[in-house]
Amino acid sequence: MGRYRTEEYTTKELAYICKFYEYDGPSRLGMALNRSSKSLSEIVRALKKSGEYEFYKKLWDRLCEKGA
Repeated sequence: MGRYRTEEYTTKELAYICKFYEYDGPSRLGMALNRSSKSLSEIVRALKKSGEYEFYKKLWDRLCEKGA
């Protein structure tokens, strides 16, 4: 994934980012996660390119159902 590796993010963070990125945008998410908006934009771009974006987006709902 280039410079922005998913290993730098927890699974729960990736799920949160993908679920709320389009609604809140990178600036708000950056404040919530204490990360730069640029790094969030890059990780979202990389996840979309690799096809993992939708997986993590749906994962957030499953995590919430389990009360994680």
